[in-house]
Amino acid sequence: MELISEIIRWLIGFILFGAAWAKGFNYGDFKMNLVSSFDFTGRQSSISSISLITVEATLSILLFANLFTYWVMLITLVLFVVITLFVMSFWRRDSSIRCNCFGKSERPVSVWDFFRNGLIIVSTGLYITTGSLNESIDLSGHLLLASTGLLLSIFLINLDDVMMILKS
Repeated sequence: MELISEIIRWLIGFILFGAAWAKGFNYGDFKMNLVSSFDFTGRQSSISSISLITVEATLSILLFANLFTYWVMLITLVLFVVITLFVMSFWRRDSSIRCNCFGKSERPVSVWDFFRNGLIIVSTGLYITTGSLNESIDLSGHLLLASTGLLLSIFLINLDDVMMILKS
């Protein structure tokens, strides 16, 4: 179970890094989506977007460095629950909202985005309950676990696209 926890640590780290990078890379689109989809003012959008990017980037760096992982995962769990519930409350009223969560500003939020967030929440909770890796593994073992986490994060980040391909 400890190896699975280590994969989850890398998975969540890469997801947070991907989210921060995509929001930062498409910063203007992200700010505009906050204004148009969530009724933020320009000032609220600027403060929220910078804050979220900073928090996600910081949490990912701490996970990659394997520092304070229990607390980082706990904060990540709360972050994903709050953001998911916030987006879901607007989505229930208007299913055409866009959040630009992972740089995909052109498409509206889908049920697969909520499913992905649910999987992230469950994975983070699993890590919190099982703990971190206690045994020593060599560099090749760490690379294997990190690679697995990276592949899973790419799959989860693009889950909506994967499901559209599988449907066709």
